[in-house]
Amino acid sequence: MAPYEALYRCKYQTLIGWTELVEHRLLGLDLVYKAEQTVRMIWDRLKIAFDRQKIYVDLKCRDIKYDASDKVFLKVSPWRKSEEELVEILEGDEKVLRRKTVKMVKVLWRNQGYDESSWETEETVKVQYLHLFPPGKF
Repeated sequence: MAPYEALYRCKYQTLIGWTELVEHRLLGLDLVYKAEQTVRMIWDRLKIAFDRQKIYVDLKCRDIKYDASDKVFLKVSPWRKSEEELVEILEGDEKVLRRKTVKMVKVLWRNQGYDESSWETEETVKVQYLHLFPPGKF
C-alpha cells in the first residue's frame, strides 16, 4: 500500500479532470472543529501504518537471558583521558607567515614515542614548562 493510500484511504488523483470548484467558508469554531477532526483522522491513519511496520520489527526482536555461568565479551573504554606531560624539547624552528614569524618547538610527551612527537608554539609551552627553556637554547 502506498503511503498516500495509507494516510488518506484513497488513491492519489491529480487535478486534471476536476471540474467542480466550490468555495467553502468556515468561520470560528467550525474551522477549529474541522481542523481537529482532520488532524485526528490523519494521526489515526499514521498510527495504523506505524503499527503495521512495528509488527515486522517485533518479530525479529527477542529477549536475551543470561545465566551466571554464561561468558560474554564486554568492551570497556576509558572515561577520562590521561594527562600527558611534556618530557623533552627536541628541536626548535621558526615558521614564517605573511606578516609575522612564529617560534615553534618539537616536544616529546610522556606516553608517546619519538615518532609521535608534535610541534607546539613556544609561547604555549613556556607557560607550563618554563624550566625546560634554558637561556639561549632556543
